[in-house]
Amino acid sequence: ILVMYLGSYKRIFLILLAVWFTINLIQALFTEILGDEAYYKLYSEYLDWGYFDHPPMVALMIRASSFVFSGNLGVRFITVLLQLGTLALIWMTLEKKEPDSRNVFTFFIISGSISMFSGYGVIATPDAPLLFFTALFLFTYKNFIGSQKWFLTLLLSVAMAGLVYSKYQAALVIGFAVLSNPNLLRNMRFWFAGILALAILSFHFYWQFSYDFPSFQYHLVYRLENFKLKHVIEYL
Repeated sequence: ILVMYLGSYKRIFLILLAVWFTINLIQALFTEILGDEAYYKLYSEYLDWGYFDHPPMVALMIRASSFVFSGNLGVRFITVLLQLGTLALIWMTLEKKEPDSRNVFTFFIISGSISMFSGYGVIATPDAPLLFFTALFLFTYKNFIGSQKWFLTLLLSVAMAGLVYSKYQAALVIGFAVLSNPNLLRNMRFWFAGILALAILSFHFYWQFSYDFPSFQYHLVYRLENFKLKHVIEYL
């Protein structure tokens, strides 16, 4: 009955997206700010091209949120918006032979059942932009393979730069994409996208160089001092 009333699957997708946005907005407004978010909020008060343990995207997100709202939404509003973009990009990337309303409901049920994914639509952490730019990268990469237009080349470079500016795990997303398709290394436009992404990232690289690469020392040296095998098992 609901499907008949709402009409086409596109309308249903937009309605469910609006419901998702409303729920996340309410949670963002009434859930207490976490310690990590307060830490990143401090980042946003002192904008720079890098920080001790993370790239600057999360700080920029929170600063942008503070221009629109105060309080909790002044920290989380852009996070809520980014997940809408993430959901839309994943949906557009999916292979759908004959999309219908059942596909849409299944998509949102699966998305909502992944607790960490839902959480990153509310909590302001570097993982929120990492998810968004991963979705943008995969969507653009899929279309780039089929049609290597200059617009897609430029968008691919923006996605790669955005990934790295979000979180250093970006290297896994980009690296495995290349590893799964080595022919990319013979594609001049992919090289152009990569070089342009490096140019966009040059500000962050210069910041790392100026401060003796603090992020790399922290993640690759200091964090290994308390390494325990049980932490690996917990992740599994």
